[in-house]
Amino acid sequence: MPLTKKLLFVLTATLFSIQAINAQFDYTPGYTAGKPEQMNTLSFLEGKWEIDLYYPKIENGEKQWVKYGKTESKFSSVFEGTFIKESGQGFPINPPHDGFYHWSYDGYYSYDRFNKVFRTIFFDNLIGFADIYEGNFENGNLIMTNLNTQTHIKQGPNGTFIKTTFTIEEIKEDSFYLYWGNVEEEKAKGKSYKDVKWNFNVKMRFKRSK
Repeated sequence: MPLTKKLLFVLTATLFSIQAINAQFDYTPGYTAGKPEQMNTLSFLEGKWEIDLYYPKIENGEKQWVKYGKTESKFSSVFEGTFIKESGQGFPINPPHDGFYHWSYDGYYSYDRFNKVFRTIFFDNLIGFADIYEGNFENGNLIMTNLNTQTHIKQGPNGTFIKTTFTIEEIKEDSFYLYWGNVEEEKAKGKSYKDVKWNFNVKMRFKRSK
């Protein structure tokens, strides 16, 4: 077989192989590059915020939120609105620890159009993690958790792994509340989000900066 015909045969076979592989995947599911419309529901986040921090205190068997400190954060649209980026200053942890006063973090909020979930990834300069959360809106509240994302931190009793969640509630034009909760991973195995007894131990009130 002449060299030209051999090359043509190889190229044709390669093309058919690529087409066969591509046929197994849907690379063009009717989406165009840019902002998913679901990201419009997160537009309230954009801007600069002042944050009041609260930690729980148990009195007479009841949890009360006690104001502990202040910090700030900024949310901005990136990649044509495909993501919303949060850049935040760390906040003191109760009990206080010197390292946390120089803590800063970034968070990226997005929407996965294939799995139909919102996703948030947090990065920080203290623990060096890349924590992944997934969730959706329920009754007007955004509920996000790493319960099923294979990320966690090792801060529980006796070095146990911890799963975490955050919820954004009481969303208004100039304010909202964010609550952080956790649970030991062993106590959450095999359970759905609603079946887990979450320990909510941080409350953050976001007020839009003037």
